[in-house]
Amino acid sequence: GRLNRVIDLMQQGKPVFGSFAANAEPGAAVAAAQSNWDFVIFEMEHTGFSMRGLQKSLQYLLSRRQIKEGGTLAPKVVPFVRVGPGAGEVRRNQGYYKQVLDYGVYGLVVPHLDSVQHAIDVVQAVRYPQPKESPRLQPFGLRGTAPTGAQAYWGIPDFTEYHRRAGIWPLAPDGEILLCPLVEDAAGAAAIGDIVKQVKGIGCVFIGPADLSTSLGYPNQPDHPEVRKVVD
Repeated sequence: GRLNRVIDLMQQGKPVFGSFAANAEPGAAVAAAQSNWDFVIFEMEHTGFSMRGLQKSLQYLLSRRQIKEGGTLAPKVVPFVRVGPGAGEVRRNQGYYKQVLDYGVYGLVVPHLDSVQHAIDVVQAVRYPQPKESPRLQPFGLRGTAPTGAQAYWGIPDFTEYHRRAGIWPLAPDGEILLCPLVEDAAGAAAIGDIVKQVKGIGCVFIGPADLSTSLGYPNQPDHPEVRKVVD
């Protein structure tokens, strides 16, 4: 069955709930594992820029009792990461994206999405190259193909199986990776309609009202009527 239950819930038209947790803090990961959240976002944009810390967070998120009682490898609380480099910086930071995925996360929250091209850049950085006969060849994937620790964390026997399942949903209907960019700039708000129509690898969109209010000229006023209008 599907490992990323957030995608499963979304496909059923059900609401999905989650929140942020500090990276590299075992207590935060344990609290997330014991919560009723569907997902947790380990914060690596503003704090916790540590790959080894992420590895620690992912391990403490695991609950062997939940796996045993649930009878499935799908985590009860699905781990995502808010990456540091924003959508406009991804071409210079593809290695960062690859490393985060190689530890086994199921989704990325990408800051400051502001254009169709930057959305394509994100999809390319996260996607493995597809076979020539693939009906969904584009956008062409640039994720490096090499054995990772992700397949062990996912409970998959080998890299070949991980490679097959690590597609980006809904571009890959059976993919387990979810891309969740943040719209937090005036340019992103203006472009989001074109982005979701033209870039099939965007699974969901988060809104960042604090940065958005600043971009719109109303610093620290996320509830300003003009900001709320753009959010709506």
